[in-house]
Amino acid sequence: MPFNSAVDYLSIKKYCLFSGRASRSEYWRVKLGMCGLSIILLFFHPTGRFDPEVLGRHVGESLVPFGSLSWLKNLTESYPVGGKLILFNILLAIFGLSYLIVDITVSIRRLHDLDWTIGPLLLFVLLIVPLLSFLLFLVEISKEAMGVWIGLVLCAWLIFAIWVGVTPGTKGNNRFG
Repeated sequence: MPFNSAVDYLSIKKYCLFSGRASRSEYWRVKLGMCGLSIILLFFHPTGRFDPEVLGRHVGESLVPFGSLSWLKNLTESYPVGGKLILFNILLAIFGLSYLIVDITVSIRRLHDLDWTIGPLLLFVLLIVPLLSFLLFLVEISKEAMGVWIGLVLCAWLIFAIWVGVTPGTKGNNRFG
């Protein structure tokens, strides 16, 4: 795909478009493009320090569907507010909110290409994950065991993201276009 077409995707034309379908290449261009932008932003951190842990967290969250939701939550943990960091945090928040919209729209349209609705994914995100979190909280397991459970959920989510990205869409028209 020519660079102009990639830039065109991030323009207003498809920025907030929830209807229609997204190809595998479009899905991966958005995921990897945002991953690259996250890395570039981290190189411009005002303190001059480059934290590999923060990089790993942002890159990993850039790749999974709706990973931008946790990206925004981690914003305040990753970068303390003060001095030169205020402007950087504002710019990072604007980038994060912009990425959130692009991430959600391309993920929904990619599911449409597979002839899926957003329902099963929302059920998982809004019902099963909080329920599992609540149950783990009630059991009072150790931090190590909690880390294992969280790691398993993240691995399952990453496998799902890769599956969404590599599975061919339905041939011809489907109910989404």
